[in-house]
Amino acid sequence: ALPISALGIYVYGISNSHSWRHRVSGKSYCDTLKTSISRTPNLASGYIMADLSGKVALISGGARGQGEAAARLFVTLGAKVIIGDVLVEQGQKLADELGAYCFFQSLDVTSGGDWQRAVKFAVECFGKLDVLVNNAGIIKVGTIETMSEQDFMDVIRVNQLGCFLGMKA
Repeated sequence: ALPISALGIYVYGISNSHSWRHRVSGKSYCDTLKTSISRTPNLASGYIMADLSGKVALISGGARGQGEAAARLFVTLGAKVIIGDVLVEQGQKLADELGAYCFFQSLDVTSGGDWQRAVKFAVECFGKLDVLVNNAGIIKVGTIETMSEQDFMDVIRVNQLGCFLGMKA
């Protein structure tokens, strides 16, 4: 799997929030991503627009927020997309909306078995897997005095172990 930067896609200025609108510009995340991509400098030609035709991407945490924006953008740029998330209804609805080249797979990023199933599903659907967008993440707000050990470990499992397992799969 290639990192997003290997495909010429660089995303900056985007808050990792579950709100659909960019806090400063008021634009949707998808519009912000498109603007970032179309203005990405390329040393040879000035600017590039990524062409993801023929690429297959698995996007964890793809049912809403930044993951949803990435799924929408990747489909727009020609990729075939597997949306992986624990939010089954939202993920399936989005996949249905995005059409024939987008599918949903239930994915708990803290489970190595779920990662194996998601990768296998991508290969069964599209014959390969080129790109992993390791997007799933959670936040639990609190001070060291108020946060429970369980809340802290939930964040570690999703944000760190989940990324590790995704890369390993």
